[in-house]
Amino acid sequence: MNIIKRLNVFKGAVLVLVFSLVITAVSCVYIGHSVYAFNEKLGYVTGTEVNVRDNAGTSNNIICTLKLGHEVTVKGEKTASNGAIWYKIEFVLNGETKTGYMHSNYIRTVLPDVGADEDKDYEDYLELQGFPESYRIYLRALHKSHPTWTFVALPTGLEWSAVAAEESKVGANLVPLSSISSWKSLEERAYDWNTSSWIGKDGASWVSASESIVKYYLDPRNFLRESSEILQFESLNYIEGEQTIEGIKNILSGTFMANDDYYRIFMEAGKENNINPYHIASRCRQEVGVNGSNSTFDIKDEPYAEFNGYYNYFNIGASPTAEHNSMYNGLKRAKDEGWDSPEKSIKGGAKFVAEKYVAVGQNTLYLQKFDVVDGGNGFYWHQYMTNLQAAESEAVIMKKAYRDFDEAPVTYYVPVYLNMPEYSFDAPTYDGSVNCVLSSLEVEGFELSREFDPYKTEYTIRGEIDIDAFPSVSAKSFSPNASVKVENLPQENKIQVTCEGADKEVLVYTINIENTKPIVYEVGDVNRDGQINVSDAYIIMQSEVGLLSLDDAQIELADVNKDGSIDVSDALSILKTLV
Repeated sequence: MNIIKRLNVFKGAVLVLVFSLVITAVSCVYIGHSVYAFNEKLGYVTGTEVNVRDNAGTSNNIICTLKLGHEVTVKGEKTASNGAIWYKIEFVLNGETKTGYMHSNYIRTVLPDVGADEDKDYEDYLELQGFPESYRIYLRALHKSHPTWTFVALPTGLEWSAVAAEESKVGANLVPLSSISSWKSLEERAYDWNTSSWIGKDGASWVSASESIVKYYLDPRNFLRESSEILQFESLNYIEGEQTIEGIKNILSGTFMANDDYYRIFMEAGKENNINPYHIASRCRQEVGVNGSNSTFDIKDEPYAEFNGYYNYFNIGASPTAEHNSMYNGLKRAKDEGWDSPEKSIKGGAKFVAEKYVAVGQNTLYLQKFDVVDGGNGFYWHQYMTNLQAAESEAVIMKKAYRDFDEAPVTYYVPVYLNMPEYSFDAPTYDGSVNCVLSSLEVEGFELSREFDPYKTEYTIRGEIDIDAFPSVSAKSFSPNASVKVENLPQENKIQVTCEGADKEVLVYTINIENTKPIVYEVGDVNRDGQINVSDAYIIMQSEVGLLSLDDAQIELADVNKDGSIDVSDALSILKTLV
């Protein structure tokens, strides 16, 4: 059975796919081995059509494609070269059991079905915290599976739509150029329509993220999962006795920093600056990689030779300017700070992160990625990293420090926004031509069933609608060279909007109509198709000889001559009008 049908907590397959989760974490007690047991989980595919590959990463071979709702078993997780999390999955396709890898964004693991009345005390707690119902569906289930996990609401006081708009501004969040097309922005200054190419924002390999994928990563509900991504909500404060040298060792295993000197430096840096040493070890590993970079090399590559002997393990100040790239600016910052040894760089960087971020309320990976708390410096601009996926991928590294993660006592601080949509966006999967993508879609006098997304092509409007005078539709494309056609289809109760690019590629957007206006049929229109013709006469004759039965409404429509009976004379009356 399709797994979606099992989730009776949801209201339908479409709703299931857009539900999301929320959580946040502060500290884990159990610390130990870098290899931890992975509990297999049942899940389902949330994308329309998603590739399964033979290893983690989009550069690997495609095994097959799974469609929306396909059931899978999550066997493990792996980090791709770009830091993205991929699930190792097992599934049945065409009667054959297969294994492969799929990006974690496109799989939702199944949580227990827990009703609001199952645990009244916990329901009272969620109410006291102020969690919306769209959060509680997941929090109830997670609490049942992980009773040692605590969820605390973090009310931001910010409107969801305003936050999404700010975080979607060109340059605010970046994704790799190699990302699929729907993850990359088509806004002005993000895409060059003259050259049909995305504009680099941190060198040529990083470009502005699309609003669709920003909303996915911004919505905390999408990361209330029984996996490492949840650690992006963990507190980044130092807690005596809970972070150990052994945990740091696990994080740095397999890197150039895997030695006792580095373990000592990170632990001391955490204690001295009241910052979680797991966080700073993971941050440095994330920033400079397992083999190091010019930020950590004693002797730099030629463009940066003037900075030989200086180190910037956190890449602080490494943002591009008109004059220099991010690496140059980061190394200049290291020289200005006097970071002429790895220890000075790590401890100086830890102090910077502690003072500038953790101490002013940005004390989770999520809050360092998205500046939605006002620590005296406003909102949105004070973000540690522009890489949209950084918090997620760094959380994967942090999990290496923890043993028995599923049973560990953890507190999660969950950001909540004002007027959030009932259901969150799923990550877009479209990877076709961008020449035929709409930038906006509106129906005069009606609200779409969900907020418009350029990569979602199915919508619904509901209300009293005159089928002879459909509401006006306004649709615009990103491409200045695309053509947009709107077609009313009253017989099918829908409006179809077709966007065709200069390359002849086409995307069709459908607006389904749920018409609440009572439909008045003309006497004689027995089959209620809006027309009176020989088909109606034929139905009356079939009824006369007992081949079919008419319902009450059809009986009233079939009495064409108004004599109180349905017979061949009514059929003849219809036929006479057709001659």
